[in-house]
Amino acid sequence: MESVRGLLQHRTAVAVVLFIFLVVSVQSWLGIMKPVVSPRHNPVELFGLVFSIVLTGAIAYGSSRLVWDRVVFGSANAALILAAVTAIFSVAPPTGLVIQAAKSLLWTVAAVASLVCLIRGLSTPRSTVSH
Repeated sequence: MESVRGLLQHRTAVAVVLFIFLVVSVQSWLGIMKPVVSPRHNPVELFGLVFSIVLTGAIAYGSSRLVWDRVVFGSANAALILAAVTAIFSVAPPTGLVIQAAKSLLWTVAAVASLVCLIRGLSTPRSTVSH
């Protein structure tokens, strides 16, 4: 029987992803009431967003068949797409607040799913986890 391979099968990777998404989630919720600034067309920032969107999308929708990878990186991918929308387009303040709230919620979903994945992984004995 072929085992399903995924990035979040390894406890270290889950812990790193959890930490990153938890920090981003908290930072996103803390900044939710800040006014949305006009788009900044910084090429480096836009390239970084596009690269991050492609990378998380490739993990979520392409290379991985592990459900946790799809949930965690799919949520992060959607949050990054919303960040790209606000970085490229000018949005009205109410719309910006809705987008920021949705983005914060998506980062929280990614962090909570990572935490659940880590807890489930810790409850599984190491000898049964395939590497």
